[in-house]
Amino acid sequence: MTPTKSDPMGGDSHGIQSKQRAAANVPYVSNLTTTRPELQAPSKNPRQVRSLDTQLTVPTDLENIAQWVCWRYAVVNGKTTKIPVNVHTGGNAATNNPATWADFETALDYYDRNPAYVSGVGLVVAGTDLVGVDLDHCIGDDLTIAPWALAIVRSLNSYTEVSPSGTGLRVFGFGSKPGTRSKRGGVELYDRTSTRFLTFTGRHWEGYPLELRDVTAELAPIYADVFGPDPAPVVRRDPQPV
Repeated sequence: MTPTKSDPMGGDSHGIQSKQRAAANVPYVSNLTTTRPELQAPSKNPRQVRSLDTQLTVPTDLENIAQWVCWRYAVVNGKTTKIPVNVHTGGNAATNNPATWADFETALDYYDRNPAYVSGVGLVVAGTDLVGVDLDHCIGDDLTIAPWALAIVRSLNSYTEVSPSGTGLRVFGFGSKPGTRSKRGGVELYDRTSTRFLTFTGRHWEGYPLELRDVTAELAPIYADVFGPDPAPVVRRDPQPV
């Protein structure tokens, strides 16, 4: 599908599509500076995968990890959330149970065969060398990227794609977080210590690599810029005899 201003990423009947939403307030002011060129519109010539109406770019480094699930939308406690789906059974998957994960082709096949049930595919990052950086509500209606998000994407310079909503970006790379915190405002960081799955759309953002690179060094200043120093650990002392 040809991107438009109202639906800049095209879309498909499964739910991996964009929805026009107002950009959120900038969660922090980035001090990062880089020399990467401006982001461009999504690539129009990546790999076409099966019955998807959108074109799907799949980095080999991700495709080779057998920790895939599908996911569906559900309302939990009045809030819409994404629930991982076990493609072997159709029940819920668990991010701490490898028996509920699958290889990429199996997950994609389930996605293709169950358009009324699941809305996308995702990857469990626990125990891998992957790091995922979520940048929420950073794509404007005119396809421009909020400055705070652009600084992060330029610095990481790894595989970057559009989120399921069409209003955010995710960067996949290799590495680990330099601290324990994961979320502040519109920025989320997940690595091998995270009990999370990350949605995957394959909507590569042109101008950035189609492969994953080691982003450990780049994550350190980003983490410090977003979160500041981690709090000092609490030291517990045994009571002294009197």
